[in-house]
Amino acid sequence: MEIGPGTGNLTRHILRCEPKLLIAIEKDDKLAAELQRDFSQDARLRLVHADALEVDLVALTMLPGHVKVVANVPFNITTDLLRILLPLPNVASVHLMLQAEAAVRLTSTAAGDSAYRAISLFVAFYSVPAYCFMIDRRHFWPPPGVDAALAQGRA
Repeated sequence: MEIGPGTGNLTRHILRCEPKLLIAIEKDDKLAAELQRDFSQDARLRLVHADALEVDLVALTMLPGHVKVVANVPFNITTDLLRILLPLPNVASVHLMLQAEAAVRLTSTAAGDSAYRAISLFVAFYSVPAYCFMIDRRHFWPPPGVDAALAQGRA
């Protein structure tokens, strides 16, 4: 499952890995229309034009086997999205592009550490969190005011 596929750059890479099914959830009307046009011939892609916080993620993840989630979403919905995704029984892993500081907080497992927060405890309860790597803001267009990072949580 890809949440926030945007223009489909990562979607193309995921499809090259030959998944049986890729569910892509895109909220933006224009981007969803472009994704539908660009990927309409690929039967493995199921595009859901909806807000990931409002769509029934329980129903979408109740598939045979385990679901891997990749998300590049606005930083301000990360906590809400994790509260929905992590407790789902079929979600095996969640890979998130986050603001770099948020990735440190989410993956901090040391109580008493300055980066440790309530969300850190929540993430550690439902997964084994890991900070993967930082992505410099200059790799985005337009460049945001902060660096990003990839963090993951595995069941």
